[in-house]
Amino acid sequence: MRPFNRISLGIIVVVVAFFLFQRFGPGDLSALPLPGPLQRPNPVEVSAEGNPPWTIEGHGVRFEVVSTTRTSSSWMGDTRPSIRVVSYVTRTEGANFKRMQYRFSDQASGTVLEAVPFQGGGDGDPPPHQRSRLETVIWDVSPRATRLTITLHDFYWPDERNLVLRDVRVPAS
Repeated sequence: MRPFNRISLGIIVVVVAFFLFQRFGPGDLSALPLPGPLQRPNPVEVSAEGNPPWTIEGHGVRFEVVSTTRTSSSWMGDTRPSIRVVSYVTRTEGANFKRMQYRFSDQASGTVLEAVPFQGGGDGDPPPHQRSRLETVIWDVSPRATRLTITLHDFYWPDERNLVLRDVRVPAS
């Protein structure tokens, strides 16, 4: 792009931004309606309340945590305190699991304990409405995690579309 064209484009962007600021004010710009393809979906966030199972559903996926237990695990000669999370994932419509990632974080510190791709059998996409069991063992942090945040993210989803299950309790022992 030639320098003159870049300057012209820059001026146009500044003028449009100034007009929008004058018309809507700084607090109202986020409320501007965007055309369909530019609209950002809200994340689906659920707080795990009561006793398990804890369930979150959206974007063609249902994720249920049925238990969390404390354990220890060894890898390459190192044994550490760990957390075992047993869950089920179900395709409720045409969702694709091949690019799905599960991120387990300590809710108190935000530290990511584990981020793993979904590892289904075959082509990675079980038939719709078939529950697939997931058992994940993650190394704990110090001080020990008491609550987890589990985030389901698809490679092609914007972060605003994540499924987030908060307040997943980890038993003391």
